[in-house]
Amino acid sequence: MSRRDVLIPIIPVAPPCFIDRLTWVDFVVSGDEATRVGERGPLDLRKTEPRFNFRWNFCADCLATHALAMQAQGRCNPQHLRALAPLATDPRSGAAAKEGAHDHHS
Repeated sequence: MSRRDVLIPIIPVAPPCFIDRLTWVDFVVSGDEATRVGERGPLDLRKTEPRFNFRWNFCADCLATHALAMQAQGRCNPQHLRALAPLATDPRSGAAAKEGAHDHHS
């Protein structure tokens, strides 16, 4: 099974700055292919089960003109992926783990 085949089913909802899911999926797959050794891309293989890296900076390649346009339309949300990430248990508070499910780039 290819990395692409592993990645596509776990890609979360697209950020609002992407025109559609297909554009987002293509962007994420390209981002994974461009990830260099030692970098953390969108696919996290550090555990037994592959996971999506919700800390991946999908805004890194955003053009300033696109970012300004998305800001003007209220569609720029650099924290989109982090808002979707399952929350880890906080050992300091004993809070239970929770999962989020919500939807940046073109």
